[in-house]
Amino acid sequence: MAYHLHFVGKQYYTLQSFVREAELYGVSRRISLTDLCRMNWGDKVLLAILDGKSGVVFGQFTVTTLTGLSPEASRAVREEFGARKVDDGGGVVKRGCGKYITGASYEVETPLPVIARFLMELKRQGIDIGKPMIGGPFEEHPPVRLKDVPFRQGFRLFDYSRFLEAVKQAGNGKKVPVVKGQFYVAELSAKAKKQDGKVQEVQIYWRKEELEPRIRQVKLSEVMR
Repeated sequence: MAYHLHFVGKQYYTLQSFVREAELYGVSRRISLTDLCRMNWGDKVLLAILDGKSGVVFGQFTVTTLTGLSPEASRAVREEFGARKVDDGGGVVKRGCGKYITGASYEVETPLPVIARFLMELKRQGIDIGKPMIGGPFEEHPPVRLKDVPFRQGFRLFDYSRFLEAVKQAGNGKKVPVVKGQFYVAELSAKAKKQDGKVQEVQIYWRKEELEPRIRQVKLSEVMR
């Protein structure tokens, strides 16, 4: 099992609103196919959010689902890897970044990197693969401030063992420990023990901007020109 670090942007969320949503629906985060190639079922993703000039780890989730695939990509995946249907979907999910209607869900026993490379090939062929997202049940994590880790999009491998050692050594008496270091992982971890997960398509997806168009405020003088 590998650990990854992921920052939650503040464009759509506060810490409190993200946690409320994650506890209701679970976590679901957009992921590039490049990052997906480095991930597997059962991996842990640490969640951090900027607080002032540095990030704070506040939660985590275990990767159990790959969602957001277009119906065409979902069909290709299940035909290629022999997926088993587990539900018909049809639920409406309202998140801070938008709203979508779920399609059917399928269980697969194929490692995520294999699925990611297959999706890359579909995309190369000009097939719409949708908006891949990984997800899983949300778990709280004791807050820890990352003094030296800058905000970045996407996911990166994270040395959780060294991170825990740094937390233990922080010993600064503060409510939220402050740790120094980047906690990079030099090599990819061994294959995860858990090799099965759930793939879900999305029938309709609306970004928040489409649901709540921003009204451009124009000065009266500009209107009268």
